[in-house]
Amino acid sequence: GTSVLMFKNNEIRRFAYFLSTKSTIGLYGTPTIQGSRNGAVIAMAWSVMMHLGQDGYMKEARKIMDA
Repeated sequence: GTSVLMFKNNEIRRFAYFLSTKSTIGLYGTPTIQGSRNGAVIAMAWSVMMHLGQDGYMKEARKIMDA
């Protein structure tokens, strides 16, 4: 499974970037909390989000919140 974290705008999203100078490979930066994991899982999550659309996502979120 995977989780999705959506941001209202780019100003808020900028806080999700991660930089480290303490990595054994030197400076390490990633634009997501996904880090260096395989991109297949996030690609699948993206495709589901595109398939559902905003209305479909909101419908599923309501089901979860009402459970």
